[in-house]
Amino acid sequence: MTVRQAFAAAGLIAALTAASCDSPTTPASPLVGIWTGTMNDARSGAGTLRLRLESGQAGIVSGTWSVTFPERGNNNSGEISSSAPASNLAFTFGCTPSGSGGMVGTLAGNRITGTYFALSCTGVTSGSMDLTKQ
Repeated sequence: MTVRQAFAAAGLIAALTAASCDSPTTPASPLVGIWTGTMNDARSGAGTLRLRLESGQAGIVSGTWSVTFPERGNNNSGEISSSAPASNLAFTFGCTPSGSGGMVGTLAGNRITGTYFALSCTGVTSGSMDLTKQ
């Protein structure tokens, strides 16, 4: 074996060893993706809710949300996050320009149903939601 072959073999062994030490990838959360559906608000009535959720560190799912109502002045959006998914979900969200709230729901296949409340969020007070994964 030549020196060149020995170095090539050592490099191959090092690469294979490093590859075998990688931790397995964590499967994506079933929450990751785009969700759209209805939001029925106690003050603003029926609107269209959209969530865009991505996987984060330590099982946290986060992203953005937006709702549009017939009365455009009641539209709102912001950031949203949830702990690791289970059949019973809990989200927290921020509103624009200020305010915050929470959503609780149930994940069943490609559907999330639940309720929400908000404090000091333009156009959003409390109500129900019914979302389907796109």
